[in-house]
Order: sequence, then structure tokens, then C-alpha cells
Amino acid sequence: MVHYHLIKFLMNDAMQDKLETRGYLPDIVELNLASDNLPDLFHEVAGIVCRSKKIVNTQSALREFQNFSREWNRNKKNMVDEGINFFRNGIFPFTINYCPFLEMSESLLFLGKTNKGISTGISDTPPIRMICSMLFHSVETFEQKKQEDLERQKFNLYWNNLFTNKKFIDGFLELTSSDDLVMLIAETHNYLEKRRYPRYSIDTVAYCRTLLFDDDAAENKEKVRVKNISHQGILLEHSNPFPVNNAVEISLLLDDRILYMVGKVCRVDKLNELESDKYYSGVNLTQISSENQLVISRYLQSCQ
Repeated sequence: MVHYHLIKFLMNDAMQDKLETRGYLPDIVELNLASDNLPDLFHEVAGIVCRSKKIVNTQSALREFQNFSREWNRNKKNMVDEGINFFRNGIFPFTINYCPFLEMSESLLFLGKTNKGISTGISDTPPIRMICSMLFHSVETFEQKKQEDLERQKFNLYWNNLFTNKKFIDGFLELTSSDDLVMLIAETHNYLEKRRYPRYSIDTVAYCRTLLFDDDAAENKEKVRVKNISHQGILLEHSNPFPVNNAVEISLLLDDRILYMVGKVCRVDKLNELESDKYYSGVNLTQISSENQLVISRYLQSCQ
């Protein structure tokens, strides 16, 4: 049985900042997709993908793309909700796993753009301008790998960083030659934040106190908002500035639990507003229990 799902880009703590770009480039890039509706788009992409030498059974591949098209018609609302961060950027992502038509030990990535925006039929969702199709594993290869597929996780994380970056999306929509894709990727990476762990948007509260003072903790405690989070850092919005390089104690409310941690303030930005000043502090986490780290990891996986 073939299982379908929208791309869920996975976190990988072993991921390094510098990756070999060549191993993550698309197998197929199409900059002039002609379809003006989604059924035709599925058919068009299937025809292009099936010309790849990695496809060992063309008829089987075409049938699976047709199955995905039917699955979309039955379940498109849930599929959009599941991948809303991509659909908001006009990107249609999907994967096909357990591929009986794919050469053993191979994966295939298709990346294309349409000549015109294609409606998803879901309200408040922008027209599709880009489509990304990932085909992962023959049945035999998946059985061998089971859940230990670190290379796939690195691959997903690599493209997650690109698909959530407006510079890359805008640049790809303007490409006139696939030869320029490598340069666009390199330029985008220069603008990406140089942090090992990607951060995800969040809107919750925390209570913080700086460890600069010796007086009672309650007197220094401040209620703040948490704007994004990663395995190793968070961004706080608050009213009183924190000293840069100072330690801060944080009690974070996440998934109905209170997580205790300590971090180091690495930067503070001031935002001037009409009524009051606000500050945004980037904090690197330096002390956190393994149990609380696991809670954060599970939360981050649910964000993907």
C-alpha cells in the first residue's frame, strides 16, 4: 500500500550549518509548467517525473500520481491544514513513500513553477505558484531503513530552510534558467540566519528573571511573550531590557506544562511603539533538563 502525506520536514540535531549542496539539488527542475488547474498539474508533473531514469515502472508511477490526485480531491482541506506553512507561500508540497516504481536506494525530487497561479479551492489560501514532489524509497529500501533514515531528515531540513525563506521563493519564481538555481540557493543561504537549529514561531507566555541581582526572585520576575523557539534558543518579547550576555532564568508554558531553563542573552532589539517600548531578546539556552528538552523536541516536531 502506498501512503501519502504532505512533506513534514524533520529536525535533525546532527545537522551541520554547511552542507554539500550537490547532494540536495532537485533531480528535475521545470520553470514553465503550463497547467491552469490542479488535476492537469498532477498529470503534467507525473509525465515529467516519469521521464527520469530513476523510474523503473512508468505505468505504476502514473497510477500513483492519479491516486494522489484522487486523494487530494477527497481530503484537500485536511491536507492544506497539515501543510499550511507551505500553502501560505504558494507552494504545493507532497511526497509518495514506499514507491514500487522507484529504483532501489534512490529518491527523486521534482521542483517546478507554474505560469499562472492555480487555485487550491480552499478559502484564504493563495494560488499555487510552486510545486515540490518528493518520491522516497522503493519498498525494499524502506523496509531496510525503517525509521533510521538520517539522510532523508537532512534532506528535508535543507529544503525546509529554503521553502520558508522569502528570498528563495521570490528568486525561484523569477528564474528563467534552471542553471541559475545553484546560485540562487547559495545567495539564499548567505541571508539565512546562521544558527544550527531552525526556530519555529510560537505565541505563549513565560516568566523570566535576570540573574544579575541578588534580591528576591519575585521582585525581578517579568511576564514575557515567547515569539519563537528552537532546541537551543528562544526569542522573547518584553517591556524591560535584559543586559546582553547576562543569564536569565525562564519558566516557559508549553503544552500545558511549565518548563524551567536558564539561558544567556545574546542580543536585544528595541521596538518603538506609540504607547510603549518593547524589546526582543534572543536567548541561547544553557541549562535545561533532558526531560524538558524532550518536551520541546516533541513540540517542534508537531510544528513541521
